[in-house]
Amino acid sequence: SLVRTELPVSDAPPIKPAAALPAPTTSAAMANQGTATVAGMPRIANTRIVTIPREGGVPRIAAETFGLWNESARDLIHLANPEFSASLEQVAGGTFLKIPTLTRESLIVDAGGSGARIYYGTFASPEEAQTELTGLQRIWPNSQIQHASRNGTALYRVFIGNFASRQEATAALESLWFKHLPALN
Repeated sequence: SLVRTELPVSDAPPIKPAAALPAPTTSAAMANQGTATVAGMPRIANTRIVTIPREGGVPRIAAETFGLWNESARDLIHLANPEFSASLEQVAGGTFLKIPTLTRESLIVDAGGSGARIYYGTFASPEEAQTELTGLQRIWPNSQIQHASRNGTALYRVFIGNFASRQEATAALESLWFKHLPALN
């Protein structure tokens, strides 16, 4: 069984993203930015601490929390645990892990001085990210892919829109289905 405790994380302001398609971010740079401050990613305001079970490990916890074990869940867990440089599947049972406490609204991120956008998901292949982006652009034409890197592995993060305000992004959430984070639906 999992041991769960709620612990707050730093209230540091989020870092503004540099450009629509920033250069890849190295894992060392991501770790140095600390929890919840990776440019353009959701700000993790709260986490809960769990003990990784000996059977099922991190994938089991992620599936229980986010509804699936996929690249989006992996990316969000790494965001909350930048100290883990190894594959999350290899983290030993009995280890403590911070799990982000997310809401739909917490996926709205600052788009610099130009409004807000919504984090939709992370993908390991550019083809999968492009397929998702193409579908989203039918409704939100300003949606985009942000390239990143974690432990030398390329990642493709999809963001919806570039909304004029946080309120406009919140309104867009009403019609959004998170197929890669189904626990938020």
